Amino acid sequence: MRATWTKGALAAIACWVVACAGDQTKVEDPYMAPEKRPKEQAIGAAPQCLTEDDKPVKCEEDKECCEGFVCGIDPEVSASVKHCIYAGK
Repeated sequence: MRATWTKGALAAIACWVVACAGDQTKVEDPYMAPEKRPKEQAIGAAPQCLTEDDKPVKCEEDKECCEGFVCGIDPEVSASVKHCIYAGK
């Protein structure tokens, strides 16, 4: 037995193939794994006011700090103890 296709069925299949094949654009995913991200250029580290043991200087007043530093809270060092922070001068 031989399969017979009607012109309408063939036209419908042809339209479906063309419609599905057309306009297939690649969608860009903005996520990039951390190990594949480009390294950020360092702007330059801020000067540090350190003790002889290379630890941040604890303080109560600005005068206890190195020149260009102020006494304040540095959340990267401690959320409760004041340390000398670079004032950008």
